[in-house]
Amino acid sequence: MKLATASLDNQQRELRDNTETNLKEYTPHKFAFLNKFWQSLVKGIVSGKDLRVWQKSDRSGNTEWHAYDPATGRSTCVASDAEMRMWIEQQYYQ
Repeated sequence: MKLATASLDNQQRELRDNTETNLKEYTPHKFAFLNKFWQSLVKGIVSGKDLRVWQKSDRSGNTEWHAYDPATGRSTCVASDAEMRMWIEQQYYQ
């Protein structure tokens, strides 16, 4: 009887180990699409129609300021933050 119980315990342990291994291997792949979808959904909701402003520098160290307004479809590229502030004020405080 002890031999049968030991054998059963070994089978259960193997089954559990195999199940855990399979879950570790396949779970990230199964949910990768869902995770990517969720991130794009959140990004779309958050970004919405808000003004987007970003700064870029070229290899020479020259800085450019870019802005895009999805609500109006307007965009700009200027050399300084002061020019960017003026553009924003013209867009929203006319």
